[in-house]
Amino acid sequence: MKNPFNASATSGKSAYAPCYSASERLRLFAVTVFCLIGVGTVLHHTFFPWLHAIRPCDTVFGLPGINIIIFTPFAGLPLLLLLASLVTLPETLRIFRSGQSPSPGHRTLRPTRLRYGRAARRIAILRLAFVCACFLFLAWGVWYAQRWTNAVHARFPQGIPCVPANP
Repeated sequence: MKNPFNASATSGKSAYAPCYSASERLRLFAVTVFCLIGVGTVLHHTFFPWLHAIRPCDTVFGLPGINIIIFTPFAGLPLLLLLASLVTLPETLRIFRSGQSPSPGHRTLRPTRLRYGRAARRIAILRLAFVCACFLFLAWGVWYAQRWTNAVHARFPQGIPCVPANP
């Protein structure tokens, strides 16, 4: 009996995209876990202690410390989300060009029915909408952080005074 989830073995109305083999899926999972652990370790041991050590009165790379503290969550994290969403753009453009989702030759992790024409373009448009939403989230974060830092700098025109932690 033929595998119904193999694109070349189907006949009739519904065709499926080719899938990764079990060993390829396991390898992709292992590489993903390894990368996430590596990035998490680097962040945990270098970036977070550095960020935690910044005081609002410090100057970091010529920028006031309060700017670093405010811009990191409101602009830095949305920037990372935007960069992660940009990874989907090449596949999205291939879907637009071919009119098929997933695009020809693209293998999937699980059985995925091929969609053609308007349905495929709808998927590509939703992917582009997500990238645009990430960009708008970043723009809002920068605007909000700038507004907040302007208010702080208006309150402390000479800079935020440093006070000892244990007086």
